[in-house]
Amino acid sequence: MTFRQADANEYFSYIVTRELRFSQSLFARYNRTSDNAEDFEPPMENTITDSAETGLAMSIDRSFEVSSLSLEGGVSVSRLERKAPVTAMMGSRLDRQVTPRLRAAYRRDLDQRFSLGATAASSTCVRFSPTRTTRWTNAAAASSRSPARRPR
Repeated sequence: MTFRQADANEYFSYIVTRELRFSQSLFARYNRTSDNAEDFEPPMENTITDSAETGLAMSIDRSFEVSSLSLEGGVSVSRLERKAPVTAMMGSRLDRQVTPRLRAAYRRDLDQRFSLGATAASSTCVRFSPTRTTRWTNAAAASSRSPARRPR
């Protein structure tokens, strides 16, 4: 099996005021695999998969006296292509999807050692194919307890 991969990331953060921070990030990924079926006896046609994804996210964080709030929005675009021989049981296929997402996080310091946090996130995946468009939604919420940040 042959596997190739490339990825790139970028992140920028700007502190607007002592309480307010803005950040953004960009990413791109590419993967390619081949099953090297041509190396077998008798030689067969290779099955090759190509996947690519790119996306961006922006967030704003606001700190208060004993709490903080973070809001983030982003989107990614993905493409997965499988090129298989005509004789393969699973034939060739092309999938494309767009995935927008939102996330909100809140943290409250209880004392110098402990804090409580809650996170809510939602994403919708829209898949585009030559014959149909499919949409599904995934929403999640979580709470956590973690050590508080030290006072400044």
